[in-house]
Amino acid sequence: MRNYITTFRVDDSYSSLYAAHEDVFISIGKGEGNGKLKETIYKMDKVEDNLLKNFMYVKNQGLLFNKTNIDVNGKPTIQDPDTNRPIYIGDGIIPQIERFASKYGYNKLTVQVMQTAINMMCQKAENPTGNKFIFVVNEALWNQIQLALSEWLARFNTCGTYLWSKEANGYVKVGATFSTYEIGGKHFIAA
Repeated sequence: MRNYITTFRVDDSYSSLYAAHEDVFISIGKGEGNGKLKETIYKMDKVEDNLLKNFMYVKNQGLLFNKTNIDVNGKPTIQDPDTNRPIYIGDGIIPQIERFASKYGYNKLTVQVMQTAINMMCQKAENPTGNKFIFVVNEALWNQIQLALSEWLARFNTCGTYLWSKEANGYVKVGATFSTYEIGGKHFIAA
């Protein structure tokens, strides 16, 4: 697999009037009655600031979602129209992951679903055991993992101290936060 330096391009257009007033504060006065004047002050954005903001947006989105424009011969499919120089676009992280990832649909996250995902990943790993897989999850999936592992732990009637403890103030703390799951020498780590 080849890695290419990805080109990110943004541009902006502005009028000569805008260029002349770029560093100027603009105040707009509005009469409110009784002879009072309410004034609102606006500052025009610099073109460079707008370009930088747009560039960072395009770069961040591209690093996630870009699909490569490199053909089978290693040449880019688009060129700069003015200079005819090639514009290279590499794959973002999501297309790179999707290229090698297995897809598995589920309706409710359970420990069995987690075991299936771990086993599918182990099939692509060098060793069948001793692997540690880190899953980057959003808040909704994090909550599903907590629920699935707490149901799994409760089903086995394990020692209650895993699920509750007595606080110093006499109250009882119930529940747990699960960050890893291990089965057969394979670790599932949610981050």
